[in-house]
Amino acid sequence: MIRALTSCGLLWLLLAGGVWAQRGGRGGGRGNGPNFSGMGGAQPHPRRDALERWNQMTPAERQRALAKLPPERQRQIRERIERFNRLPRAERQQLRERYQQFLQLPPEKQDMVRRDIGKFMQLPDERRQTLSKEFEQLRGLPESERQTRLNSEEFKNKYNPEERQMLGDLSGVLAAPPKQAPAK
Repeated sequence: MIRALTSCGLLWLLLAGGVWAQRGGRGGGRGNGPNFSGMGGAQPHPRRDALERWNQMTPAERQRALAKLPPERQRQIRERIERFNRLPRAERQQLRERYQQFLQLPPEKQDMVRRDIGKFMQLPDERRQTLSKEFEQLRGLPESERQTRLNSEEFKNKYNPEERQMLGDLSGVLAAPPKQAPAK
């Protein structure tokens, strides 16, 4: 369960910007970075364009782009890219889909998601694990059941106000798509 929101932490790397906004290089090669191609979308989006540029960079171009950042930021980005690349294919695809879902949000909701994921990443590991499990349960619930859970005494007693706000915000805007009925 923690993988889902840890993946959101990787998503946060993408949402928070960084190296992709630093370099507009174009190259034909594929390197060792995450591949976010094929995400589509009708509206131009600066971060999507930056990710597409990253995907088009050769490994040398990527290294030059990273070299422009402070050493600690370089290390963080490399670790997160490596973590993304180690995820199973299905989880990488799920992360791409969540990113696409994020791109469809209005700017104020995107800012809220960035803020909340940033707060989440600052929590101790044990607390992140607890919130991650709750997040996955909440985002899979229909809206009425999710609201019932968010307003329950058990929920209020288990999480502090900031955690409740974070879980409510994120599970609402990043809700799982409705499950399709099985084909007959």
